Amino acid sequence: MLTVLNDPLHATGGELFELDCSLTIQENIQLHLQAGADYMLWINGDKIDSPELCDTLDRLARPGDMIRLARRQEGIETLIYIAIAVVAAVAVVALTPKPQIPNNAGSSKDSPNNKFTGSTNLFRLYQAIPDVYGTCVCYPDLIQQSFYEYINNVKYITELMLISHGAGYVDKVKSATSPFSDISGASFEVFKPTYSAGQYPEDGTTLVTGIIESFATPNVDGQTLKPAVVPPIIEGNGPAYYSGDTLTINSTQDFSSINSVIGLTGGVFLKVRYQYEASSGTGPAPWYTFDDFEGDVTLVSFSASNIVFSGLNLRPSFSQGVVAHYSARRSLIDVSTSTSFTVPFPTPKIQYNFAMMRGLRGDDGGATVNVRVNYFAVNDDGSEIAGSAGSENFSFSGDTFEQQFRTAYVTPAYGYARYKTNVTRTNPSASPKADYDQIKIESINGIREYGAKQFPSSTIIRVRTRATEQATSGNERKFNVEFTRAIRDFDTTVCTPSRSMARAIIHQHVAVAQRSIDQLDLDSLRAINASLPTNTTLLNFDFTFDDKDVSYGERIATMANAGRCSVFRDGSRWSFVRDAVRGAYPEMQLDYRNLASGGSSTISMDRITPNSHDGVELEYVDPLLNKKALIKLRINTDGSIVNGVCGNPLKVRLAGCRDIVQATNRARLEAGHLVYSRDAVSDDALSDANMLGRGALVRWIDPNDFYGDDGLQAGEIIAINGNVVETSEECLFKGQSVGRVAFTAKDGASSLFVRCTPRTDKVFGFVVDSVPSAVYLKSGAQGASSRYVFGVGLTEEEIASAGLYTVVTKTPKPDGTISLQLRKYDKRAYAFD
Repeated sequence: MLTVLNDPLHATGGELFELDCSLTIQENIQLHLQAGADYMLWINGDKIDSPELCDTLDRLARPGDMIRLARRQEGIETLIYIAIAVVAAVAVVALTPKPQIPNNAGSSKDSPNNKFTGSTNLFRLYQAIPDVYGTCVCYPDLIQQSFYEYINNVKYITELMLISHGAGYVDKVKSATSPFSDISGASFEVFKPTYSAGQYPEDGTTLVTGIIESFATPNVDGQTLKPAVVPPIIEGNGPAYYSGDTLTINSTQDFSSINSVIGLTGGVFLKVRYQYEASSGTGPAPWYTFDDFEGDVTLVSFSASNIVFSGLNLRPSFSQGVVAHYSARRSLIDVSTSTSFTVPFPTPKIQYNFAMMRGLRGDDGGATVNVRVNYFAVNDDGSEIAGSAGSENFSFSGDTFEQQFRTAYVTPAYGYARYKTNVTRTNPSASPKADYDQIKIESINGIREYGAKQFPSSTIIRVRTRATEQATSGNERKFNVEFTRAIRDFDTTVCTPSRSMARAIIHQHVAVAQRSIDQLDLDSLRAINASLPTNTTLLNFDFTFDDKDVSYGERIATMANAGRCSVFRDGSRWSFVRDAVRGAYPEMQLDYRNLASGGSSTISMDRITPNSHDGVELEYVDPLLNKKALIKLRINTDGSIVNGVCGNPLKVRLAGCRDIVQATNRARLEAGHLVYSRDAVSDDALSDANMLGRGALVRWIDPNDFYGDDGLQAGEIIAINGNVVETSEECLFKGQSVGRVAFTAKDGASSLFVRCTPRTDKVFGFVVDSVPSAVYLKSGAQGASSRYVFGVGLTEEEIASAGLYTVVTKTPKPDGTISLQLRKYDKRAYAFD
């Protein structure tokens, strides 16, 4: 077999070719070698440092020859290659480590879904759309500014929020802890993705109807509109004469100050009541009112004896018998206009919200507040656009000391533009001293209205609530829903709500990452599901991915971790294994025959019980309270595991767990490993270890301990004659009359242990009660025969568990060997299962 690797780490792949035995090794290499590249060469496990001096290259290729070439990376691309190769080796070839929990990079990336104190609805600008799996209590992200208006003095607030990418089932809509059904005036509407048959919800779009976008104008923060100031008034009465449109009133009062009060320039606001004396036979004659006038006139002249006004429109002229009672002031009332504010974005409509915090009342009863809004469109440099100016007047009336709020809208004729606006109160206060009709600008907003608007495929909710009366602002937003993501299953693309870890992995891979389902080892996921009851909660995954920096691989690993599973690359596929009791047969025996001769075996043994931790503290989410909860276990000195607080716990934050059964099961497993899985091994194996996956059960026999001080001896079968077995190594019974031995099959898996006794003729072998059918002998000089593991002085249970480890990590090395990290396997760690 000829193996050509693209890089020394096998990080970026390679190719396999059958050898043509009619050609030399050199000719076989030339058939497949890339011209102009530099390669490292191994022949049958031996590295060839000087190919030009190697005679083996000139001989014909033989069946069983193992030729390996690894391309060296050179030149300016080297640093780039190193970076790529290291990342690729970690992400693709090496086994994925237990993931760090996403979103612990900072609170700025936290979705409120993963925070369990002070959760509110937030704007999470430039962060990932929440990707919810399973069932979670979600505090949806705000996706536009709040829109509010006052209707009948009640503030109605509308929020548009995004729950999750994709589709799902929305339940239990609340504000804080209060169901919406219990809140007067509250309503909600859910918008889900629409998509074509054969597509996933993530392929579609979400259409939201009736959208109102509100853009708050900066620096509006409750400016008070000052009442208009009424000029001084001159009053009097006297005989009056009217002709044409001119009224002359004779009076004996002093008119010397009239010029300073009214003056002959500018308009005059005049009120006149005309009366005449009726004839009477006896007593004083009664006076009758026959006309009133109120309006703007012109002061023509004044003197010490009369005052003349023009511009009146009265009944026919009169010259005697009429007395005029009059009051006069300047027409122009002094008003104060607010600061001008600029709407931040172009809009076709402007909204004004007003607040009257002291009520709406005059000194003598009800009151009316009149306001005028002025506006004009501006260009990019803030200059007025000709022909865009306009104004509108609004009146607000009432008779109450309770706070009052009003909303007014203006739709400029100029149309869609960015507007500058100011507001003026045009009438005086009806309560000058107490100011019971004071009015303030609460906000000015640009408004855009859409019949419908399209969003990326997401589940969106619109809520409308009625705020507390007499409040100028709403409380902190605490809207939340219980959301269950709709995801696909193993054999169908139809998406239904589910909390399944396996289905979440498949959906993330296919529907979200848009990768081929063939890249997933579905059989391993099915096997994990089949290992537990169908109604189990141990394989749930309930979590929100909220961080755009969390990669696809980390997401898959986080999902798997919630179910006690690990993910790794098995060839071109992602495969999965659950941390659970293994079968009776190890997948491979590792001894000096398949461990690298140049490797350094390292054994780490912790004989302090229970390791450096004396218990476990596991954090999960209580689904009833939606708060953090803890499972606390203590390990006693005798190794027993009980509920309780310990001094130095192993702390585990189990992302995706919202179930106490699932949390307790994981906490018990971690405590079991602390007690029973305290030994670890680091070693280098030959290439056949490449078939091992993470979690694989192996039997490791120390290659540096041929005499079995640890209780195990190993070697290769040389010959079998009946029940008599000859071995490559001495089999030391150490004074015992009986031992036990197991053999490897062609696939490397181990048989059960069988009874054996010493040979009478030599120490290289033993006599077995029966030879397992899987035992085989090599044919010719190539290959290897079955290997054995042998021990004495151990019970059946002790020898069956001796030397057992599970694979934690597996990393290919440039020389073709495999670096292995192993952890001690003891089925007692899984007693709680």
